[in-house]
Amino acid sequence: MQVPLIALIIQGIPEEISLVTLAFVIAKADLDWKKIILGGTFLAFSMYVIRLLPISFGVHTIVLILLLIVFIKLLGQVQDLSIAIMAGLISMLALSTTEILILTALTSILEISEQEFVNNVTLRLLLTLPQVFVMFILAFVIYKVRKN
Repeated sequence: MQVPLIALIIQGIPEEISLVTLAFVIAKADLDWKKIILGGTFLAFSMYVIRLLPISFGVHTIVLILLLIVFIKLLGQVQDLSIAIMAGLISMLALSTTEILILTALTSILEISEQEFVNNVTLRLLLTLPQVFVMFILAFVIYKVRKN
């Protein structure tokens, strides 16, 4: 599924940065924002390019998980690979869960059809931004709980 470039910039990059942030927090890696932003931006562009390829839907998710694990291990300097794997999988699960819950709630409350959601890029961008904020809030809460 091809993603408009504007969606990559407004929704994709922030979403991947929130994903990397949560993964770093779960893995107890240092929150080095340069590395987090670099990793999130690279993941977003990787997904953009992969979605342009003639491959089965869903393959991009597997690639994203693998790249996320590599970023946690290398950029987050997490020594234990199993921790990087666990952080990557939990972060992806959190992203998927928040996306499903928020989109289901918003489309139901606003009475937006699936077809309308798919065809309207602006609507899609606006309805997917709340999950980015939820991911950052989740990362912040976990970080604060661990500090105390």
